[in-house]
Amino acid sequence: MKSWFGLLLLLTLVGCAASRTDPVLFADDFSDPHSGWSVWTNEDSFAAYLDGGLRLFGKRPQYDYWSLAGRQDEAVILTVEATVLGGPLDNRFGLICRYQDAGNYYAFLISSDGYAGILRFLNGQLSLLSAPTLEYTPLIEPGLTMNRIQADCVGERLTLWVNGQVVTEAHDDSFSIGDVGVWVGSGVEGGVDVLFDDFLVLRGGS
Repeated sequence: MKSWFGLLLLLTLVGCAASRTDPVLFADDFSDPHSGWSVWTNEDSFAAYLDGGLRLFGKRPQYDYWSLAGRQDEAVILTVEATVLGGPLDNRFGLICRYQDAGNYYAFLISSDGYAGILRFLNGQLSLLSAPTLEYTPLIEPGLTMNRIQADCVGERLTLWVNGQVVTEAHDDSFSIGDVGVWVGSGVEGGVDVLFDDFLVLRGGS
C-alpha cells in the first residue's frame, strides 16, 4: 500500500506541475508516529498509529470518534483509504473538513452496509445535508474491506466520492475554514474498528 501511495503522490505532483491546479498541501501515510494527528487510548476507544495506518476503534454504541490533522484549510479535496477491520456492518466512517470544534464541522460518511451521506454539525445539532436520509449506493464495497473516500470542500460545494465516483453532494456556507481529519461512528451495537491510510489534502481551487 505504501509503494502505491508514493506512486500516487508522484503522479499527482507531476500533474500539478503541468496544470498548476490541485497541488498537494499535505500527505501522510502514517509511517511517522509524530506527524501530528490527535491520538488517545482509554477504556472504550483509541486512535493510534498502528498496523501501518491511523486506526480508530470505538466500543460505545451510537457514539462518534475522530482524529484531526491539526491544520486550517479552506478550499480542499481530501482523500483517504479506509479499511474496516471489525465490528458490525452497522457503522459509519469517513472524512471531516472545516472542523471548528466538537459541535461544528462537516462529515462525509459511508457505512459497511452500503449507505452514504454528508453531515453538518452546527452548534451541536446534526443535519443531513445531502438527502433527507442516508442513501444506499452500490459504489461502496460492503463488509470488512477497503474503500477509498474523497471529500471535496470547495466554497459552498460539498461532494462525497467513493472509489473514484461521485456518490452525493450538497451546498452549505456555514463554515469556510477549519481542520481536517478522519471520523468513525458506531451503531446500536458499537465496536467500530477502522484503519485509515494514505491521507491526502489537495488544494481545491475556487
